[in-house]
Amino acid sequence: YYAFDITSKTNPKLMFKIEGGVGDFINLGQTWSKPTVTQIKVGSVVRNVLIFGGGYAEDQDSKLLRSADSVGNSVFIVDADSGELLWSASASGADLVLPEMQYSIPARISVIDRENDGLADHMYIVDTGGQLFRLDIHHGESAIDLVTGGLLASFSGDEEQDNRRFYYGPDISEISIGNENYYAVVMGTGFRAHPLNTTINDHFYMVKDSGVFT
Repeated sequence: YYAFDITSKTNPKLMFKIEGGVGDFINLGQTWSKPTVTQIKVGSVVRNVLIFGGGYAEDQDSKLLRSADSVGNSVFIVDADSGELLWSASASGADLVLPEMQYSIPARISVIDRENDGLADHMYIVDTGGQLFRLDIHHGESAIDLVTGGLLASFSGDEEQDNRRFYYGPDISEISIGNENYYAVVMGTGFRAHPLNTTINDHFYMVKDSGVFT
């Protein structure tokens, strides 16, 4: 990832570069995940941030059965002005350790500003293991307590026909019908490395997530 200052369009300046395989980003794979630009409050400071997934693990090109990836199974929040890593989630070695986060995350992270105050409140994450996570941001906390959450649903399995993958972030709509309130989380699976594959039983899904209201 590269960040440029284009205040002067005829004299752009490189602000920072985030490179996978080194330092804080040792687990960053191929950078497919489009960064989501938003704000969060870390401690007493509101930070401009980029939120993105750990990227694509190229071993997924040839995997017939679901298995853990060696890179890409992370979510990163970085300072959008400096590139400093502020927070991360993964199966190990992260601020939020989620044992189920074993598969690479090439999709964008779908971020919801529930309070409409400019600060991100919820993150929805899908991976190449056919899983959906919801993570909740607690503004004003330090990095170790900044985010909670976990696995919301799994749509994959251990057979070849069930090896569903998500490459694109879910779309979310807030629904209120009578006394029913929920986020409609909509996503579709596929196999970008082999788009003509007819073995995997792919689907579109909608999950009603009422948990954010209770």
